[in-house]
Amino acid sequence: MNTEKNHYALFSNDPVEYNKKNLKEKLAITLIQLIRAKGWNQSAASEALKVTQPRVSNLMSGKIDRFSVDSLMEMMFRAGYNFDYLFYFSDEDKSEPRLEMKLKKAML
Repeated sequence: MNTEKNHYALFSNDPVEYNKKNLKEKLAITLIQLIRAKGWNQSAASEALKVTQPRVSNLMSGKIDRFSVDSLMEMMFRAGYNFDYLFYFSDEDKSEPRLEMKLKKAML
């Protein structure tokens, strides 16, 4: 009998779909925090991110189902950030590759 819990079952039957939603949520939360930290209102955010004000409104309202991962990442880039990727094999398990992704302020 398999006693392992299905962590995805509460949100989705598909682990790929779950992970995609999880990434979108993290990107959206980060963007919202950046917008607030910069003190932007929705109009200023829409200008800086090069999206319409209703798009910013949807983001700030948590309507992330209206966004793709690509569009959220593009807004992150326009906010002045990029992603640093690190691919490696851990010392503990040489057979299992690891990928780390970190958000960094872009060097402009």
